[in-house]
This record gives sequence, C-alpha cells and structure tokens, in this order.
Amino acid sequence: MKRLLTLSAAVACVIGTHAQQAQKPANSLMPKRGGTTSSPAKTTGADSRLIASVNFTYGGSAFEPEDSITVTYTGNNGYDYALDDWKFDSGKVWTFIPATTSWDDDGRVYQMLSNNRIMSTLFRQLTGGVWEDEQRSDYTYTNGLLATEEYAFHNGTALEPSSRSTNTYNGDMLVTENVQENWNSGAMQWQKTSRMLNHYNTAKQMDTSWQQHWIQMIGQWDDNMRSIYTYTNGKLTEVLQQMMTPGSWENTFRTFYSYDAAGRQTLIENEQWNGSGVGSWEKGYKIEYAYNAAGDMVEEKSSGWNSWAYQYNGKTAYTYNQFHRILTEETQTWNNTSGQWYYATANDYLTRNYYEAYTNSVKAVTSNAARLSVFPMPASEQITISASFSQAQPVSIRIMDMNGRVVKQLADQAGIQYHKQIDVSDIASGSYIVTLSGTMESVVKKIIISR
Repeated sequence: MKRLLTLSAAVACVIGTHAQQAQKPANSLMPKRGGTTSSPAKTTGADSRLIASVNFTYGGSAFEPEDSITVTYTGNNGYDYALDDWKFDSGKVWTFIPATTSWDDDGRVYQMLSNNRIMSTLFRQLTGGVWEDEQRSDYTYTNGLLATEEYAFHNGTALEPSSRSTNTYNGDMLVTENVQENWNSGAMQWQKTSRMLNHYNTAKQMDTSWQQHWIQMIGQWDDNMRSIYTYTNGKLTEVLQQMMTPGSWENTFRTFYSYDAAGRQTLIENEQWNGSGVGSWEKGYKIEYAYNAAGDMVEEKSSGWNSWAYQYNGKTAYTYNQFHRILTEETQTWNNTSGQWYYATANDYLTRNYYEAYTNSVKAVTSNAARLSVFPMPASEQITISASFSQAQPVSIRIMDMNGRVVKQLADQAGIQYHKQIDVSDIASGSYIVTLSGTMESVVKKIIISR
C-alpha cells in the first residue's frame, strides 16, 4: 500500500477514515483541510468537485511529485453539504516513479452508498499483479444517526476485523456515550477497551466529558481522564483536562481560545501543569490563524515555549477557489538561526487540488471545520497533537510510513478540543503521516522524525 494518506485530506475521506453524522453537518476535510472556523454558506447550484489531488515534497531546490489520487462521480454527486462529505464512485491512487518520470496506478478506492449515506469504503492494492482487498470500513445508522463504525484490515490472508465504535444519543441527537472495542482474533469476539461519557448544559454545549478504561479482569469501567469546558457568550474559551490519580483528579493541561470580531478562532494557547511543589501552570504552545476577506483560513502558525519566549515551529498557507475549496496547501519551517521561514528538504510539502464544475443539488449549511496541528516539527522523541472538533467523539490515531505501513496506532476519546502527547522514540527517522480519525471528522498531517 502506497502513501494513501499523504495526498491531502481528500485521501482521508476517500479511503473511508471517517463517516459522517447524518442529521447534523460535521466538518469537511477535502475543501477545508486545516480548517476555517466558519465556511461561507453555499446554496444549491454552481459548485466545484474534487477530481484530483497531487502531493509534492520539497527536494532541496524544488517541490518534487510523490503521489496523487483521482476520483470519479455519478451524475451530480459531489460535495454533500448536508452530510458534509464527498460522495464518489471510485478513486485511483498513483505513485510517482522518478526513474521513469511516470505515474504508477497501484491503489483503488470504492465507496458504497445507500439512502444517500456512506455505508462502506473499500481500498484495494495491486500486489504481484493481482488486486487485493487491503482495508474496509463499514457504517450503520439508527434514525439517521451514525450508530456503529467498524474497521477491518488485511492480516496477510484476508480482511480481519480490527476495531469498532458504538454511539448512544440523547433526545437532542448529541452523543452521550461512545464505546470503543477491539477485535480479539484468538477468542473471535469484540472486547471493550474504552468509552467516553458526555454531559451537556442547557445550551446543548458539552460542559464535561469523562474517559474511562475497561478493566477486563473485574468487568467494570475505571475513570481515566476528564475535560471541563468553559464558554463565554456562547464561544468555547477554556478547556481544563485532568487525569485520575489514586483518589482524586489532577490537572494536566488547560487550553485557552481567542476569537476575532467575526467570531473566527484566531489563537489557541496551551499550558501544562507542573505538579511539583505547590503546583503551577507552565506555557506549552500556541497556534495562530489568519483569514482572508471571504472568511477562509489562509495561514496557520505554530509556536512552542522555550523557557523564556515562544519560538516558531512551522506554518501552513492555503489558497482557495471561488467556491472556498482548497487549491493549494504549502508548509514552511522556521529557521531559528536566520530568523526566517524556509523550505526544509524532505520536511515541507505542497498539495495541489483540481476540481471540475458541476451543479450541487444539496443545500449548504455553515459548519465549523476540523483542525489538526502536530509539533514540534521535525520531531525527535515525542510529538504533541492538538485538534479541534465540532463535538466530542472517539478517535483513532495512526502513524504510517511512506509505504502505507502502520507503525503506531492507538484509540482515544476526544473532546471538542483534543491534546495528546505520543512517544515516537521507537520510530525510525523519516517522513510519516499522522491521521486522526473520528466518527464525524478526520484530519491528516505529514510529520518528520529526525535525530
């Protein structure tokens, strides 16, 4: 399997790393990778739909092609604003061969639809001249709401179940419980691993979420983590994250959110709790966002605290077409010595998306877009993931190498704001793809590990 997830967030959608919540728009990945905090409303009529995405990596003097994806549609299928997803028939994954300057077609993606909903996606790869099923995701719905999603991967012989997620909703169609399970191939049954419990205020905003782990030996749930959300004038302004220690909750992180006059998120600041002595909060990182006049996010910059000041890590710039679809996505790295942004060889990348005109028959709904930041970049021993979602949901985190091999995978429960530190000291130096996939949104980032 080649670099399926490096092409752009489009590929994350294409190979089915997420399903969409049917009754309420979740956040789009393909037109808004990296996210805008608010997407201009779109009515039915003229629109553009993605037909190809090409990924480049900086090679020292120029951006060099690596891989691409092309997709085809039936009729006026395309971007569904109600479901906040792309509905296509099939896709082809291509790998660039530098020696012959040609493209090799070695991956296929198929999407199955029913009643205007995505029921499953299947990825196939070319192995020894034969197309073989590599991974599959299946979704079920109850009363229009996503009930379960199940993932299966090829075990060397056939597709085998891997993980399953099950949602429970309240009368306001908000997730109150999500249970994660992993497949036990020896016992041939699903086994509980974790769950998230969500509580909402009278404004239907999440105010507290709890993550619990399943203790198999005693058959009960055990508290692990909780997040407490604070709102000001209806906007999320602070998230406090705590871990359960023997007998009490202990602070771990807190994150502050700032907005401009238009209500767009402009700044995220994270602090980490130092429990030594009397305990104190210490600065961690911040992420800054800039927008154009149309409300599209055009720049994202991340910085880390180095004991006395914030220091830039990296930035991503976006351009858009007239329908607010991302045309280009380009990264740069900060040079501490020169104090300037530059293109780092084998680190920075460029994605170009191509569209065709079509008539969209589904009415638009303004929605918030998912975001993912990963730093420091390049990383050495540990990475920090910071993500924003429309609402709490279970997530799976996968780190894949450039051949599509999963080198690290874990499941977790994410709140509206999600922060996670992951040890990468056991992963060899090189380029990798981090995918954070939820039940309603997924986001993708390329990372570099260097020692």
